Amino acid sequence: MSKDLSSSTFSSKVIFGLISTSITFLIIGLIFKFMFWPGAAFTIVLALLIIALLLLGISIKKIINKQVFYKALHPILGAVFTMGVLFKVMHWPGAGIMIMVSMFGLSFAFLEFAFSLRKTILSLVPALFSVSIIMMLFKIMHWPFASELLIFTFLFFALITTCVIFYRGFKFKSSTPLGSNFLVIGVLSLLYFIVECATILKFQFFGFEHFQLRLIIVSLLFLLFVFSLFILFFNTEEFQKKFEFEFQFLQSLSIIYAFMLVIQVLVSAQA
Repeated sequence: MSKDLSSSTFSSKVIFGLISTSITFLIIGLIFKFMFWPGAAFTIVLALLIIALLLLGISIKKIINKQVFYKALHPILGAVFTMGVLFKVMHWPGAGIMIMVSMFGLSFAFLEFAFSLRKTILSLVPALFSVSIIMMLFKIMHWPFASELLIFTFLFFALITTCVIFYRGFKFKSSTPLGSNFLVIGVLSLLYFIVECATILKFQFFGFEHFQLRLIIVSLLFLLFVFSLFILFFNTEEFQKKFEFEFQFLQSLSIIYAFMLVIQVLVSAQA
């Protein structure tokens, strides 16, 4: 989870291309799960296993390149979290401790991301998501008022994220194509926030049933993830250096959306 995560080298693009493919398989598995079609469990398990292995590969690559230890630790935490979710889906022992330890470590990783963006308003997003992860941990540990705190912090995070993205998009709209890209992400984020509110707070949303709302949420998260990666990969290195903070922010966003997609597996497992 560092600014070199989306390195322009061919090998990095191949790795993240594979992650995108595995996320696509995850989406397919979730759709099958929500529609009660056969093959959902196999597809989800296969996607989670591939994601975990690729994250371990990223960590090994960072170690070989002699990067700072904590930068190599972040993908390992992601891999442990993904394997914890896999263990949870398969009802294997050890899932709880893997999920809790990795989520605790990932919350600090997002704080580190926020610290790297501290000179801009963009730092609010990874910082608030770090708090949301802690609230998820409280929920898993069945602490008092954990559900209420999680709902408040997560919806507040989603709302602030949408506002920050729109703010950045309008700021750059007339000066760079990056502004238009941010506005597209902002529109998708707003739609996600509205549907998530309807799902969590149990509002009527155009007559959609609960499983249909979950399908919309998964689809929106997938679009946000893919579009964020598209912006990261299809801009020149010089352009990324010129807008360094914005591209670090997009890296954090892509990781947040991937994390939230994996969380959807936990939600579906408890449905």
